Amino acid sequence: MTISCSSRSLAQRMGLLILLSLAINSTSPLFTSAQESVKTEWQVMMLDQQRIGYASLETRQEDQILKLKQSSRMEFQRFGQKIELETELHTEELTDGTLRSFRFEIRNPPNKPTLSSGTIRGNQLDLKLTVNGRVSEKKVTLPPNLKSPLWQERMFRDQTLKEGLANSFNTWLPELSKVSNLKFRVDQERQTEMFAGNRMRVYKVNVVNSAIPTLKMRGYLDDNGRWVKSESDFFGKTLYTYQVSETEALKELAGDELDLAMKTIVRVGGLRDPHRLREVTYRITLESDDPAEYFVSGPSQSIKKVNDRTILLTVQKIEASPRTAISRKPDNKYLQPTEFLQSNDFRIVQLARRASAGIGDPNRIAVNMEKTVHETVRNKNFSTALASAAEVAEKREGDCTEHAMLLAAMLRAEKLPSRIAVGFVYSDHFNGFAGHMWTEVWLRDRWYPLDATLAKGGIGPGHLKISDSALDENSPAPITSFLPMLRLLGQMTIEVEKKR
Repeated sequence: MTISCSSRSLAQRMGLLILLSLAINSTSPLFTSAQESVKTEWQVMMLDQQRIGYASLETRQEDQILKLKQSSRMEFQRFGQKIELETELHTEELTDGTLRSFRFEIRNPPNKPTLSSGTIRGNQLDLKLTVNGRVSEKKVTLPPNLKSPLWQERMFRDQTLKEGLANSFNTWLPELSKVSNLKFRVDQERQTEMFAGNRMRVYKVNVVNSAIPTLKMRGYLDDNGRWVKSESDFFGKTLYTYQVSETEALKELAGDELDLAMKTIVRVGGLRDPHRLREVTYRITLESDDPAEYFVSGPSQSIKKVNDRTILLTVQKIEASPRTAISRKPDNKYLQPTEFLQSNDFRIVQLARRASAGIGDPNRIAVNMEKTVHETVRNKNFSTALASAAEVAEKREGDCTEHAMLLAAMLRAEKLPSRIAVGFVYSDHFNGFAGHMWTEVWLRDRWYPLDATLAKGGIGPGHLKISDSALDENSPAPITSFLPMLRLLGQMTIEVEKKR
């Protein structure tokens, strides 16, 4: 069976989008003098020894106000299909890094751009989000002394670098729509290889981002406190950014852009079509982490800890019982329309009504909606980073994220609580697990999983769950659901302990 979903590279898309915004900040140049009003510098991004993109930072000073524009572009392939991701961040900030306003845009053609902008007044952020052309606004209370996400490129400027020197600040991460604390600690001076192959004496800096604590990032500073290189762990490999000339940064990517799809498959022996089985126990081992901290327990899976690096994860197929009495109800947030699950969109309402017409049993409605979404998303492609449900209902194309989003919104349109789930799915075609998104619906007494990508009337023990989200306004940005995969893939092994 070949899964018609880019879940096989889902984590790369989400992870690269995050790293694209976070890692390139660590190579941003300094604003060097009061007389120089505009400065633009460039970086190149390399993964697995291949060029995948570039970034630039333009700094403009007007009196005591700095206006910065950070742009980036990535190109790579998934199963031979070219993917393009672009971001653009504008900030207005004081010379001490205090953030006054920002505008952040993600472009993943052919979808409409996703926009996030905000103005800070005192300790309040007036936030505006635009998804699929729809605008939503809310107010966010901020911690004091909030800095720009680009402040790190200047903060070491006036300090004498030495081992043990530490800095930290709170910032707003527009790509995650949340506040994060960034901590920096200077390591000993050392030699490091630069993009051209030459070696340079630098200070290594370890970076910890509270929003992504498991993501390891390192930067390298020259004697003047300038970031000249950064590196981030990425699915067992390293993503590098280097300061280079504009000419070097803009060089055309090789015609055979890096195909990331096969990089994240976790191969498993002795397993065939687990979706048909009743129960499978997997032995999951991580090289440097405790897997019990990543996988969740619930109706369909349970965890037995073997040691600090190994767990036994038992996954079973569950089915909704039409006669089970309702013992409790989920929070109302699982019924409300959201920025990404627009259950009040007229196309979504029409699809939901069509799928539920003449059916009274909620279980049958949910399963029929799973089938309807599978048939509605006719163009199964890999070009979309993360479309909202309304975009999917309009364009009827995408992969597992699009199937999951549309199904969750349709369920809510028919007053059935829903949420999205993230984890791994097994593919016979590749003999292994890869990142995936599916949907869960509340039926009578518990959450039941559905997967519109596969449309099997529910799921079996071929899905391993790591997180879920209502995608409401108080939830983190959708891409944060995939962050654990940045740490898991590249260091995880899965073996079949038993099956039935």
